[in-house]
Amino acid sequence: MVAAIWTAGLLVVFRGEGTPLAARISHVLLVWQGILFVLMVGTGVYSLATGWPFETVWLSLKIVLFGFIALCGVGIDRFFTPIIPAFGRLAQEGSSPELEQTIRQKLPPGFQRSEYLLEHGMLDIICVRKKLKETLVKILKWFYEK
Repeated sequence: MVAAIWTAGLLVVFRGEGTPLAARISHVLLVWQGILFVLMVGTGVYSLATGWPFETVWLSLKIVLFGFIALCGVGIDRFFTPIIPAFGRLAQEGSSPELEQTIRQKLPPGFQRSEYLLEHGMLDIICVRKKLKETLVKILKWFYEK
């Protein structure tokens, strides 16, 4: 039941991005993750100290680790929320001083362009799914010949 509510909340957030309802539900989900962290770590530590409700040490440690994973989710969400739109603009428009201010890094000219990626050993390609196998063969041959 909790997973279904969580999934529904995520769907509302992603489909209604930018709306007040999505922002409010996103905040509720973050608070929920924070509460989950406290409950899981608290239960795990209590169980390690007393042997109840989990008698085995490995299970108590697992609960503590899952709690920290939930905390990492909150941290990642908080850290990347202001940066994600900037990376979208960066991919479309290229680097600018205001984008670098948002990202807090000076980016090299042409960053995230296909040519820049190719010069640095990466490949950026859009391919029709039906021609994926053929395209992969061409790419592998190209890299093999280099």
